[in-house]
Amino acid sequence: MWGDLGPYVTLVCASYPKREPSAMTAGQANSDRHSTAVGYLRRSTSQQEQSIPDQRAAIERYAAQHNLQLIHFYTDDAITGTRTKGRKAFQAMMAAAQRGDCEFGVVIVYDIKRFGRVDNDEAGHYRYVLRTHGVEVRYVSEHFTGHSTDDLLRAVKQWQAREESKDLSKVTIRGLLSKVTSNQAKGRWMGGVPPFGYDLRYEKPSGAFMFYVRHMRDRTKELFDERWTLLRTLRPDESPALTRQDHCRLVLSGQDRVETVGEIYQLYLEERRGFTAIADRLNRLGVPTIRGTSWSNKCGTRWTCSVIRQILTNPAYVGDLAWNRRTHGKINQIRNGEAVERTDALIRKWRFNEELDWIVVRDTHPPIVSRSVWERTNWMIREQAQLFVKETRDTGSPKLKLLRRMTFTWTGSSARFLLSQLAICAHCGSRYEGCVVQNARRKPQGKREHKYLC
Repeated sequence: MWGDLGPYVTLVCASYPKREPSAMTAGQANSDRHSTAVGYLRRSTSQQEQSIPDQRAAIERYAAQHNLQLIHFYTDDAITGTRTKGRKAFQAMMAAAQRGDCEFGVVIVYDIKRFGRVDNDEAGHYRYVLRTHGVEVRYVSEHFTGHSTDDLLRAVKQWQAREESKDLSKVTIRGLLSKVTSNQAKGRWMGGVPPFGYDLRYEKPSGAFMFYVRHMRDRTKELFDERWTLLRTLRPDESPALTRQDHCRLVLSGQDRVETVGEIYQLYLEERRGFTAIADRLNRLGVPTIRGTSWSNKCGTRWTCSVIRQILTNPAYVGDLAWNRRTHGKINQIRNGEAVERTDALIRKWRFNEELDWIVVRDTHPPIVSRSVWERTNWMIREQAQLFVKETRDTGSPKLKLLRRMTFTWTGSSARFLLSQLAICAHCGSRYEGCVVQNARRKPQGKREHKYLC
C-alpha cells in the first residue's frame, strides 16, 4: 500500500520550497558575535600611571582597524600577572565567556604579558576554555599572522614572559637580602604592619626624625610628632608622603599595648596557662585585639590561640628582627640565603620556613621582654610539642590529631576541663591542661577524646 503512495509523497514534498529560517538566524547571530569584542587591561603596580590608558588606546585602534565593536573593558589594576587567582576582572571575563548568552566572540589584549605571566599550561588552559565557547583571544602588539606557526610563537613568548617574572623575582630577593644584612640598613623595618606593641619611627636618610606612625584596629594610621602629639589620621587607603631613601625603625607603642604583651608572657611562663586560656582571659577583660574585622574576614573581635602563639614566638619582642620566617613568594623562596623556585606555590599561598632559613639581626630595637624570658618561653613551647608527638607515637596511632586546647573559662563550674592548670605532672612538674584529640581511624567522623596533657 505504502509503495503505491511513494511517488505522490515525493511529488508533494518537492512542490514546497525548502525553508531554513533557524539556520539563517543562527548564522546571523554567530556573525554578529564574532564582530563584537571586549578588551582586557592589566597593570602590575600603581606606579605605572600610563599603562592602562595606553593599553586602552591601542586596543581601540586595533578594534577600529579590524571592524570590531568594543562593548566592554575588563580591568585588573595593580595586580600581578604571575597567577590568575585574585584577578577579579579576569575571572569575571572568563565567567561571562562561558555563559550561554555571551555577547562577545573576541577578547583583545595588548600583549601576552597583559593576558598573564603564567606558564604555558595555565595560559593554554584558559585559551582552550575560551575557544570551546567560541571566543578568540587576539593580541595587539604580537603581530600574529594567523598561520599555524602562531601556536609555536605564542608558546615561546608565553615562556619568555614567565621567565622574565622569575628573573625579576630573583633580582628583588637579592636586593632585599643585601638590604637586610648590610651594616647601613641594620635595624630598619623592612615594611608591613609592625608587631603588636610596636610603632614605626620614620627617619630621613641622615637619621633625622620625621614622625611616628601607629596602626589602629580599623586600618587607619595615626601620625605623631616627636612629643607624641597627634598630627593627623590617615585613611586605610592613604600612606604618608615618603621618598625611597626614607626608612623606619621599631619603637615601643602605647603603654597599654606593651603591658598586654608582657602579661601574655607572664601568664604562659609563670602561671603555665595555655594559648587558649590566655586568649580567654584577654577576651573576658575586654582587651582590644591586634586587628579588627576591617582588616579581613579572618580577623575577628576576639583573641585566639594562634595570635597568642605568634606573640610568644616572635623574636621581635626580645629586640631582634627576624626576616623570612614565612614564605609568601608566588615564584621563588629563600633557602640557605639564595632564591629558590617554589614548587608548592599553586597548592598553598604561604607557609612557615625552617628556622635555619631565618635571617635574624639582633638588638635592633627596644625589647619588651628579656632574652632569658623569651628563650625559656620558646623552649617550653618546643618541649610541649615534642611531648605531644612522643605521646601520639607511643599510643600506636599515628593519625591521632590534636584539634585544639580547650580551657574556655579559667575557673568555675562552666569550665570545660575543671582540672586544667590545677593538676601537676609528677615527671616534668608542668601543669596539666585540657585538650581534645581525634582518632582519624574511627569512621565516619572520628571519635573525639577529652584528655589532659602537660
